[in-house]
Amino acid sequence: MSEAPVSPADATARIAALEALLARANAALAARDLLIDTLRGQIARLRRMQFGASSEKLGREIEQLELALEELETERNAPGPEMADSGVAVRPVARPQSARTSATRGRHP
Repeated sequence: MSEAPVSPADATARIAALEALLARANAALAARDLLIDTLRGQIARLRRMQFGASSEKLGREIEQLELALEELETERNAPGPEMADSGVAVRPVARPQSARTSATRGRHP
């Protein structure tokens, strides 16, 4: 089966709708990446505090932040349902880890 020809006005409207969808998706990704960076910073700060004043409360807070970070990173690597419904193939963009981050992951400062 062949599709009916698309008028220039319809094509322009579809392009505008897809560009708006892409802009919203990019804004959501940027917000999530900012939140991930913020959580990483908070975890690092709390770890430094924890070793200065060994506190169970700080340990629990670190664990909660790490769980939230893990959930966000997992979500970032999975395509969202709104992308699957749009019919547009979207591939998640992974940010490269710095050598220092990957080398020190799991160790305490």
